[in-house]
Amino acid sequence: MRILLVTQMWPSGADPDFGAFLVPQVDELRALGHEVDVVAIDRRGGSAGVKYTRLGLRALRRARKIRPDVVIAHMLFPAGAAALVAAQSVKAPLVVVCHGQDVENLDGMQVRTVSALVSAPTLMASVSQFVTVSVLIACPAQTRSSWARAPAPASRSRTVLMPYSSTKRPAR
Repeated sequence: MRILLVTQMWPSGADPDFGAFLVPQVDELRALGHEVDVVAIDRRGGSAGVKYTRLGLRALRRARKIRPDVVIAHMLFPAGAAALVAAQSVKAPLVVVCHGQDVENLDGMQVRTVSALVSAPTLMASVSQFVTVSVLIACPAQTRSSWARAPAPASRSRTVLMPYSSTKRPAR
């Protein structure tokens, strides 16, 4: 399977810890035989508008080049918005991995930063599957999070809780 991963956090020489938790996930997908292309922001700082626009343009170009079977975004905003544009351009399903703060940002400045690209309701309604590592997102009745008030209430029925562990994969 061809997978395009879009993320606003990826380690680099200058920022080796930035999104380092994603590397084992990509390694595991590749070990399972999937082709994984990563489009990412690999450094902190800089203009949010410029960074996120470039992420969206790079994701769009890469999707058109590799024609992925699925597009996966790590973080609802801004990576999810960038990934949505890429996924729609090649008619691929979009999976968004939500971590917590990205969901809280639904009401904040981050959403307004990417709203020219994709609105929150459009993104929420367009995602094929949400995956979360947060029980507060998976079970919104237990929290006062923005997720409980998020647009497209049906989106919560497409949410799967994935307990995150830094341990090695289980034996098969």
